[in-house]
Amino acid sequence: MYVACETPHENKTGVTEFAIERTPCFGYCSTYTLRLFSDGRVEYTGQASVPFVGTRRGKLDPYHFTQLARAAVGIGFFQLQDRYTCGVTDSPTVYVAVTKSGQRKIIEHYAPEWSGPQALRLLEEAIDAVQQHVEWN
Repeated sequence: MYVACETPHENKTGVTEFAIERTPCFGYCSTYTLRLFSDGRVEYTGQASVPFVGTRRGKLDPYHFTQLARAAVGIGFFQLQDRYTCGVTDSPTVYVAVTKSGQRKIIEHYAPEWSGPQALRLLEEAIDAVQQHVEWN
C-alpha cells in the first residue's frame, strides 16, 4: 500500500498551542512560562534561575512546532493522567498544556525526575529545548 509522505512542516495533528510552566523548588530550579502557538508566535516570561528574566516574544519556524505536535500525539498526551506526583519534597512542578482541536488538557507533574511516564518528561524537555530555535524580538 502506498502512503503519501507528510512534509516536515505540515501540521495535521490539530494541535494549536503548547504551554509549559516550571515552578520554584528548594534550590535553583528554573522558573518560567513558555507558550508556543501553531502560527509561530512564542511568549516567554522568566522569573528565576533562567538566562533571561522578564517577558519577551519571538517567532518559531513551523517545523519545530509540528515536531512537538507529532510527539504529543504520539505519546497519547490526551490519554495521560491529569496529575503525576510522588512522596518527595521541595521539588518543582511542571504544568504542561496542549490545545488540540479546541480542547485543552493540562497535566500537573510534580517532581518530574521522580514521577510520571518517561514519555511525558521527554516531551517537557523537548518543549524547553525548542527555545534555542526561537527568533526573539
